[in-house]
Amino acid sequence: MYEFTPREYLIYLSILANGEHFKMLEMLKNKQEAKVSEIRKAMQTVKSKVITYLDPEYPSYLKRYDHPPLVLFYYGDISLINEENMNNSVAIIGTRKPTNYGLTATSEIVKGLYKDKVIVSGMAKGIDAQAHWETIKNGGKTVAVLGSGIDNVYPVENTDLYFEIIKSGGLVISEHPNMVTPDAIHFPFRNRLIVQFSKGVLVTEAFEKSGTSITVGHALRMNKDVMCIPYPYYIKESFCNELIYEGSFLVRDSEDVRLVLEGGRNIVF
Repeated sequence: MYEFTPREYLIYLSILANGEHFKMLEMLKNKQEAKVSEIRKAMQTVKSKVITYLDPEYPSYLKRYDHPPLVLFYYGDISLINEENMNNSVAIIGTRKPTNYGLTATSEIVKGLYKDKVIVSGMAKGIDAQAHWETIKNGGKTVAVLGSGIDNVYPVENTDLYFEIIKSGGLVISEHPNMVTPDAIHFPFRNRLIVQFSKGVLVTEAFEKSGTSITVGHALRMNKDVMCIPYPYYIKESFCNELIYEGSFLVRDSEDVRLVLEGGRNIVF
């Protein structure tokens, strides 16, 4: 007789909860009932690959953080988020409405890092997309962390990017299964994964504080280095300048990023 495993039960709960972490925790706490037929049916809806908290290949470093993901759906190279690669990864984030300055800065930084660093971002419009595309163009590896279902490309204009990341040997990953629609509540919580998968966070351009500030907040709570590209002093709206003022690392080029990530940044007079 077919019996489901704890792993299958966890995947089933994720599908039932649309991948929403706290709903899953509540279901586990309440010992959500499940029939074998229901679990079978749910498992048949999954097209992507899956890694769970219970799997031996689940990255152990994730368990050191608050609210580690219980189930992750993905396409591509899952080894890009193992501990070794995490220690050679940088998250590059920023505004969805970049200027030429921000786009150029992002490209130049990536060009200096792609050979030995994994570039992590959220596949949003603007800086995220620029970081992914520049990495792919130069033959590097990139990880896209989605706030929608793994099979629901959002934003839709990044459909080509989604498939190119996978085709180029990168990784597309999400806590949300199948075609779960993007929701405003998904993205702030998704941002913790961008940070968890990275050694440090670089903000190349930001004016609004919404998503970027949330990601920076996650980084600070996890004791990850935060780096920023500086802007002219008269651009009062620059969130990068504000972060630098508050103590984030000012970086001028990819070598500065590398020094911060490798712990070799020192003040010399």
